[in-house]
Amino acid sequence: MGWRLRTILAVCGSAVALLYLASAGCGRGGQGYFSPDTLDCRTHSEWLVPLTRIAVYRGTSSTHRYAAVDWLIAEGFWSKSDSSDPRWLPTFQWNQQWMDGESQFHRELGWRGEEWVQWSKENPEMAKALWPKVLIALRRTGVTHTADGSDLMFAARLARTVEEFEELVDELVAARPRR
Repeated sequence: MGWRLRTILAVCGSAVALLYLASAGCGRGGQGYFSPDTLDCRTHSEWLVPLTRIAVYRGTSSTHRYAAVDWLIAEGFWSKSDSSDPRWLPTFQWNQQWMDGESQFHRELGWRGEEWVQWSKENPEMAKALWPKVLIALRRTGVTHTADGSDLMFAARLARTVEEFEELVDELVAARPRR
């Protein structure tokens, strides 16, 4: 092997090693998803090339469930679907490079889940109106995000009565862009 080929291979190998080191040092993060079908969350770690969204490493995924979802199931507000091919809606992608990337849905059910359980206990009629609508919105054909679910949660907290909540829901549906 000639010295030129060895030099080229050494430079390429060094560049790849440097890319992995930079990704491990500056691009560590993770992604998360929620399935409206299984009601589980799936997360995995990843390393991204700095200043990009190009992954050089993705860890194995782990599955868990928000504690608030366990409560919603136990109370009969939600149940798993019988879908043979569950959908996974993105809930977060955080990274050291940008330090944020959580959806409002993840913040509400993941971070503030206990508050929602308490709110539901204190507002049983509103909870009865809200939670089935959230799941229906997330299971709607063509849905690729959790924003409609968190919008409904916001509307329920804003409303003083179930009737007012229903009116807000009608306004949200009317304002949604047609496909």
